[in-house]
Amino acid sequence: MEKPKISYRVLKVGEFEGKDPSIYYKVICSCTDNRDTMDIVLDHDWDCITLTLSQKLVWSSYWGMYPWYERLWYRITGSIRMLFMGYTNMEGSVMLQGEEHVQSFIDALEEGKVFIKKHNEKEQEIKDDD
Repeated sequence: MEKPKISYRVLKVGEFEGKDPSIYYKVICSCTDNRDTMDIVLDHDWDCITLTLSQKLVWSSYWGMYPWYERLWYRITGSIRMLFMGYTNMEGSVMLQGEEHVQSFIDALEEGKVFIKKHNEKEQEIKDDD
């Protein structure tokens, strides 16, 4: 049995034909937190690639050796700031570690590119026949 081209920490979630053909992948981070993932969506109708970073956002209040009531106060003031300002700044990343992981990511993008091209050609043939 041949090893799938895309396998190392990259999962092909689904491929959908029909009116809105698209293909979905999930890329797992190489860090120790397995909740950090990146979703890749290649959509024929929009002719685009969407990269979505998914993380569990955690408000850390454990700065230094503060007593519990100061840590609680930091959480409360941060929550109030979020409530009244309506946004907060967050940053996240997905680490691709090692040649095999990077190559699996590239292979997923290449496979998606071929998928979109195939559907573009089908659509063009239908237009040419009309």
